[in-house]
Amino acid sequence: MGFAYLDPRLVAAAPADRGRRHLIGAIVRAVDPRSLAVDDPVIAGCLGVELSQLSGVIANHARSGQPARGLIRSIAVRADLLASEAHRVLPEDAWLGEVRKALHGVVHAEAAPDLGGLRDGLRAAVRAQFAAGWDGPARTAAECARLEFIAAQVGGQLVAVGRDPQDLVADVSAALRRTTEAGAVFDALWPEAREFHVACVVEGANVLAGIESLHPGATCVRVGPAAAMPYATAGTQPAGWGPATAALRRFAAGARQGRPACLVLLRVEALDRGTAGVRGRRTVTEILDQYLAGDRLGDLRLGPRTLTAAVGDRRTTRSDTVGSSTHTAYPLVRQWPAGLRPAMRMAHLARTTETPLTRAALTWVGLEAAGFGPRSAPDLAASLSLQLLRQAIVAAYLHYDRTLRVARPGTVPVLPRPDGRHLPDLDGWLALLRPPRTDEPAAIVAARAAVAELDLGELEVWRLRLRTPNTVARWLVRTAAAVKSTLDSLYALRNIALHDGAFTNPGDVALARAGVLLLDLTLEFLGTWPSTPPAEVVAELAGRQAALVTLLKSTHDPYAFAVGRLTSP
Repeated sequence: MGFAYLDPRLVAAAPADRGRRHLIGAIVRAVDPRSLAVDDPVIAGCLGVELSQLSGVIANHARSGQPARGLIRSIAVRADLLASEAHRVLPEDAWLGEVRKALHGVVHAEAAPDLGGLRDGLRAAVRAQFAAGWDGPARTAAECARLEFIAAQVGGQLVAVGRDPQDLVADVSAALRRTTEAGAVFDALWPEAREFHVACVVEGANVLAGIESLHPGATCVRVGPAAAMPYATAGTQPAGWGPATAALRRFAAGARQGRPACLVLLRVEALDRGTAGVRGRRTVTEILDQYLAGDRLGDLRLGPRTLTAAVGDRRTTRSDTVGSSTHTAYPLVRQWPAGLRPAMRMAHLARTTETPLTRAALTWVGLEAAGFGPRSAPDLAASLSLQLLRQAIVAAYLHYDRTLRVARPGTVPVLPRPDGRHLPDLDGWLALLRPPRTDEPAAIVAARAAVAELDLGELEVWRLRLRTPNTVARWLVRTAAAVKSTLDSLYALRNIALHDGAFTNPGDVALARAGVLLLDLTLEFLGTWPSTPPAEVVAELAGRQAALVTLLKSTHDPYAFAVGRLTSP
């Protein structure tokens, strides 16, 4: 599977305006699970996700005292900052005014309001922000930063509801072929929820008795070539699948893979077929908890295959939780770093766990296994901000390289790559994004011009930032604060999962993905210090970050820093 933002359908339908292309590309990258941490909307800051999570932790605190009040305040402070930034985009928005008033009460411990009601106006506010970005300019660093903020608001909500990247690309490409009107494009990005059929394979039993009483509308269906299909019927069409019944029969016929198996059929509300499949699997997993509690020796498992169809639609989607393969797999480092082995184990478990809240909790446990706790969060966030700066420059190069391959097949990139490496010299690439010098070699001048010819908004953002070192310093400080808040959120979810046994919390889908990305990023830079204790590495990098911020605030030289070894020994 290729990267969603370079899907040929989207490339062909992309608007001519660079700012609009950048906005759509940033939203699609935010949803694409193959994107880097620097593209993640939760790490960047999404008000809707913060409000959702905050409403959940406040309710949980009222029931059990978890998480602690200090953590709730930390999450509320981040949400208040995001609400203030959104208010600058839409200064007359009444809903944002109500949000800020409610958050002020949480931050100053004046009240613990029910924030659930505020989510009712969220979609309209995000829609208005999208329209402001879609129809606004993108010529300065501040304007480009505003586009990225708006992309995080839209993208974060789409991640939170599980929007499928392939369905997203198909819907947005179709909309852009018809119109460039902001409202129509937004409705393609974030459509109204519809009803979908979902069929999940459960391995280890031929029948799940009494499932209808556990989840109204759920049906258990025998599978296999000789099985009656389905075991239970509704109306004239089996299980009410209508025009998709033939596809359901074929799916059921191949569902048994050696062990006893059955299908669980149910309906869910979702934005697309991919999202419906994920939601259906989550529901069936919770149903299976009941059966496993009733049979301690049973081995019931949710199979990897799922079939979905919109109610009344013939089209279906078969999905498989088995991920992509690779020709040759490589370890993080060539040694066995004893300090990282527990963290790597937790990272592995987090990636392979389907339940979002459990995944989010395991990412925090992984950080704890590496020696980091709540008191380490500020230094870890500062270290991660350095790694994210490096990753942002890497992402700019990868975007250039991939776009070049799509737009101009056969064209050689401007910078050669060292033998066997995926990236060129990063500081050489950074020079092409920085302002030109008067004494530059002709080859550098030509390379910079060749990169500029692609007219990529993603590169223009960093060209504008790199003109003024203080802008980069502000980006580092803001990013460290955002990462610190995300770490606090993960710690809060860990507490309600492990202390209270909670298995769901509003916003957990988006936060779980952000947590895995941050844990991966932590292991990435720790892996370059295999013989140094992780705590010492983070202390060193936090000092580097503070020194770099001080340097960038005190100089006007855009060439004052390098990124090649920002987080290396």
